[in-house]
Order: sequence, then structure tokens, then C-alpha cells
Amino acid sequence: MLSLSSIHKLDNKSSLFFDTMKQRTGSLSVINVTGHCRQLHMILTSTDSVSQENGLKLLTNISTTPENHVRICQSTLMIPLLKLVLSPAPILQTIAVWCVYNLTVSENTRDILREIGAIGFLTESLLSPTPKVVDYALKAFNNLLKVEINKDEFVNAGGIYKLITILRPGIPDDTHLLALRTLMMLPMNDVNKDIIRNCGGVDTLALSLQSLQEGIRKCGSWLLGNLVKIGNSDDLIHQCGVMKPLIEKVLDPSPFVREQVVGSLANLALNDINLEAIRIEGGIPKLIQAAAHETSPQIALKIVWALCNILVVEENQEAFYGAGGIPVLIDLLKRTTDVLTRTKIANTFVNLTQFSDRIRQEIGRLGGIGPLIFLLYLEDLAVQEQTLKALVNLSLNYENEDIILRENGIEPLIYFLTVEQPQLQELSAMALSNLSLNSRIRDEIRYKRGTISVSHLVCQYPQPPVLCGCLLYTS
Repeated sequence: MLSLSSIHKLDNKSSLFFDTMKQRTGSLSVINVTGHCRQLHMILTSTDSVSQENGLKLLTNISTTPENHVRICQSTLMIPLLKLVLSPAPILQTIAVWCVYNLTVSENTRDILREIGAIGFLTESLLSPTPKVVDYALKAFNNLLKVEINKDEFVNAGGIYKLITILRPGIPDDTHLLALRTLMMLPMNDVNKDIIRNCGGVDTLALSLQSLQEGIRKCGSWLLGNLVKIGNSDDLIHQCGVMKPLIEKVLDPSPFVREQVVGSLANLALNDINLEAIRIEGGIPKLIQAAAHETSPQIALKIVWALCNILVVEENQEAFYGAGGIPVLIDLLKRTTDVLTRTKIANTFVNLTQFSDRIRQEIGRLGGIGPLIFLLYLEDLAVQEQTLKALVNLSLNYENEDIILRENGIEPLIYFLTVEQPQLQELSAMALSNLSLNSRIRDEIRYKRGTISVSHLVCQYPQPPVLCGCLLYTS
């Protein structure tokens, strides 16, 4: 709080000055603002900058007492005060914005301030060349934007554009963090997202990821993560070329940043246009490394989710294989107990085994089939379905036939021929059809009475070519 002793003598006859001095007992007590408005109004509207400065200092001291906030906001003092928020004189502008910030601390002044147009004045002050003005304005918005209707007012006043403008290279860390937190208070809807894109905000936010301050990286990663959750923001990420700084933070020391970044990549990979960029920028080896060392189950799930989305194209599958991703994925499957993560890992194996017989063989050779068969015993339909899809693909490799037999995979496959879910029945029949080319597996199917199950299904479905094929090979 400014010391009253620092205020120059305004006027020996000013009752406002002397009354305030008399009532001061360590901090300013409640004063009759209304009774002194005329005198202070004259001071604030004076053409003498020294008088204006002293008047602002006095009003700022008065505004440090919460009981005075509503009185000030409802007084005629607000008109000259808001005009001074845009004063070309740095000292006057700084004190004026400081005073308005004090007034925003009280919840019951935030609606009043909007109604008298304070948001527009404060928004304009964000482009002030005076750092303290910007900081106080940002602090004020961190209070004002707690009211929903004030958010629309801020956006309509060009607030997003001004926030992005503030986030320029070389900005002090404290200001950077305040600006990001202010932006985080706004809803990430299509309108606001388009404003951010059109004013170059995506590139700007990507720069936040390079900050040495963890708080700034957290806010930047959160904003980017939320930007790609709606509509076609993943297109704008690709077009702005910020994939590389995003990928570089996959191994960030902060768990929060890692989670946001990996989640962003998972969303980006839903659009085919980004799949090549993720591979070219080294995203696949980074995610493999993250999967190998991540200890947070929540982040591990997002890593697998990202890999699952990325591995839908053959080029990325080969890159994953070449970067040593298969043993890492198998190890993650063995050590995870989360059902959703297991489902996503099984789904990743489905994508990974679509095209390459070499990859199918490598998964079998490295011990990936046994852990997958174990998933069939979990009472979760999503896990079972994705696992059966993976086994259908893996069973196309002749070396995996014996592995599936050795890992006791025939019995659960036969069991799924008898369940009530047609999708699971069909998938298990497809896997058995592939495996029944092997004479030892045909013997195993007969031994486990699998032919009875297949015959029953043939009677149920008029034209089940897969099931008929399985029956033919095992008869």
C-alpha cells in the first residue's frame, strides 16, 4: 500500500486529505467517499499532472480497504479514473490501473465494473508499453473473469488478440504466466479458438513450451491440449508447424506438461494430415521412450492412446518397429493393471499388425502373444474384442500358430464361439479359421470339442463363410 507520507500536500484546505489522515490507524478505515467525491473529482480532472498523481495515490490508498470498493465504484470518481487508465503518462496510468485492480478484489464490484465499461478500458491498457500497467491489468482480469458474462465482454473488446500480443519473445516470466492464466479462464469454444488461430496464437503458445519455468510450460501445454479437442484445431497445429516443440516436451520433467502434450499428440493423430508430421519430427521414438519410463498410469494411458492413433498407417508401423517399440509395448502390457490401458494396448496391437507379416512374427518372437491371450480371461467386452482382433491378425503368421497353441490360446478362442455377442463369435471363428491350417491345431480344436461349437454357429447363420471354413478345416 502506498504510504500517505509519500503524497504531496494537495491543498491545505482539502478536508478529504486531512480527514483521511485523521482516520488512518495503520490501514485506511471506511471513509465517506460520497462526501468527498467533488473535491477528489476536481483533483483527478485537473490539468496539473502532479495533482492528478497525488489524487490517484490517495484514491488508490482508499481502495485498499474493501469496505470502500462499492462506494468508489458507484461514485462519479470512476469516470476520471477510467480515463486515466489510458493516460499517456506512465506514472498516472500505472496508479490508475493499480487502483482499478484493487477494486476488482471484491466480488460485489465485478458486475458494477463491467456495467460502467471498465473492461474495455482495462483491455486497451494491456498494450501499454509500461510493464507494471500490463501486470496490474492482467491481475484485474484474473478477478473480473471469474464472472461468466465478463468473459464475453473481454473477448468482444479484443482481449484475446491483446493477450496473444503480450506473449511475445522476451516477455518477463511473471507477465507471461499472468497472460497465460488469463487466457485459460476463457472458454475454448469454436469462436475463441478461431480468434487464437487467426492472430497467430498457436505459434505463440508453442513458444511457451520452451520456457524454463514449469508454470509457464504447464499453462502453455494445457492451452494447446484444449485447442485440439474441438473441431479442426489439429489442422491449424499442422499448418503452424509447431509439431516439433510439442514433441520435444513428451519427456518434460513435469508430469502435468507430459500429460497435456501426449494428449495433444493423441488428438492430433486423429487427423491423417498430422500422421506424417509426427513421424518426420521424431514423435514415434519419443513416445516409445516415454512408454518405457512413464510411472504415472494416467500418462501411460495417454501415451498408448497416442501410439494407437499414430500407428494406423503402414509407414508409422514400420517406424515403430524400427525404433524398438514392440518390446516396450509388450512390457507395458505385462506391467499395467488398468483395464482401459490394456484395451488401448490391445487396440494398438491391432493397428500394428494390419500389414506387415514381419511385425506379426516379431511380436510372437518377443513374447507378446501370451500376455494378449491372458486378456481374453478378463471380464471386459472392450478388452476381449480388441484382443481377439489382434489375435486374428497375429494368427496370419505361420510361426505364431504354434505359439498360440503353446500359450493355451485355443481353448479361450473356442469358448468365444459360444458367447452371446456376435462380434466376439465372429472374431474367434476368424482366428480359428486361420489357425486350423495347422494340423496340430486342428487336433486341438477337435480335442476341445471346438467343432461342435462351430457347427452350432453354422446352423445359426445362413451364410457364415468364415465359420464354414473353420468347420471344413477341422472336420
